[in-house]
Amino acid sequence: MIKKIIPLVLVCLAFFGTVQALDDAKPFNTFGHREVIRMACIGDSITQADAYVSALRTALGKQWEVTNFGVSGATMLKKGDNPYNRLGQYGQAMQKKPDVATIMLGTNDSKPGNWAHKAEFEADYKAVIADLKKANPKVVIYCCVPPPAGGNKWGINGEVIKNEIQPMVRKLAKETNCYVIDLQEPLTGKNCIPDGVHPNVDGHKLMAAAIYKALTGKPIPAAAPAH
Repeated sequence: MIKKIIPLVLVCLAFFGTVQALDDAKPFNTFGHREVIRMACIGDSITQADAYVSALRTALGKQWEVTNFGVSGATMLKKGDNPYNRLGQYGQAMQKKPDVATIMLGTNDSKPGNWAHKAEFEADYKAVIADLKKANPKVVIYCCVPPPAGGNKWGINGEVIKNEIQPMVRKLAKETNCYVIDLQEPLTGKNCIPDGVHPNVDGHKLMAAAIYKALTGKPIPAAAPAH
């Protein structure tokens, strides 16, 4: 009897382990928040454009205070050509003491000159996560896999983003108890990144929908367009 039960238990454990592994992002629990939920959107020019952030701001409503801390050209790598941790928006994001933070950096890190320091990417990413948790120990962090990239004039490498940065983000998020939001899959093959890097309005709508679904567990309302 025991010999029959053990295999069954192992199968069940394997099943639940698979389900858990696929559950990249759990909705933020708004229950008990009597004050406004402070959300910090950390990123590069894709975030600075504000289209997906604006759509989230509209869709999430008055209970949320969504602040854009995106900076064009920003890198996660401290040895990159424009390290985010040295920019004014970095300190502002920490001073906000956010309840929720989304991090979408890595696109500019894929440039050859920056990616030469790829061995330090995970440690530099974890340092940002650590600073957010120091600012607010209860912060819930969503690490976003950057959107796909194609041929472009900036030297941003879509293959590096997909095949190297994406698995790194997933790995470090798991190690730091953060969630992952995949922005590669929703935009792949959608013809919504005309310059090979920056999503257009349709692309920003897809990003907003993916992030909103991760934050709330619900589809984004139709009345929340990206501008």
